[in-house]
Amino acid sequence: MEIRIVNYFLAVLGLAGHLFLNVVLIRRKLAVKLPLFTILTMFYLLRSAILFLASFGSISAWPYWTLITLDPVLQCVLFATIIHAWWPPALESKILRALADFSLFVTVPLVSGLAAWFIGPSSHFSPENLYIKAGVFVSVLWIEAEFGVIASSAGFLRPLPAFTQKVVRGFAIYSAADVITEIGHKNFAALRAAPTYLGLSYMRVGVYLLCLAVWITACYQEPRPNATRAR
Repeated sequence: MEIRIVNYFLAVLGLAGHLFLNVVLIRRKLAVKLPLFTILTMFYLLRSAILFLASFGSISAWPYWTLITLDPVLQCVLFATIIHAWWPPALESKILRALADFSLFVTVPLVSGLAAWFIGPSSHFSPENLYIKAGVFVSVLWIEAEFGVIASSAGFLRPLPAFTQKVVRGFAIYSAADVITEIGHKNFAALRAAPTYLGLSYMRVGVYLLCLAVWITACYQEPRPNATRAR
């Protein structure tokens, strides 16, 4: 009973955080800077609300798995748009450009795929396990994207706007927590009621709520587009 109350409390916090973030993005006219990020957060708000209401009743399989599957798909689309903003790299050497291309198109997906295969559950065919593997794949992509932010700060890639950098950094931090959680879940799968299993799950949620707070703060730190023109 106490665990269910904690779960409901965290779900309400997530709903409130997504709602507040979307309101701030729209009111401060920042949605045009990263429209896909806005769409993603709106999707999270809708998905969280539907799943929260479904927890009091039931939901059929196809809408549930549609909502679940769209998450990694939308994250991959957002990741691709950020990579597109970086490319081509700000490198004069053809050899370094070739190495950068190889890293992006071969090394990055290969590392993410291997991580998803080995970190995810050993059973490969159930929808839940495939979703977990897809989540790990996307999480490792975001961790690798953080190295891209570092490379752009060093002048090797095109610079990203400050707000976009904070979006990437937030996803990277949450993704690191997600990977740690899935490693722990794999080791404690037989003990779902164990404090370590639950603690990892709550740690992941807490990190994401912290990322929501950071994104909301970043929105307030960004100047409004009309205020920038007025100057």
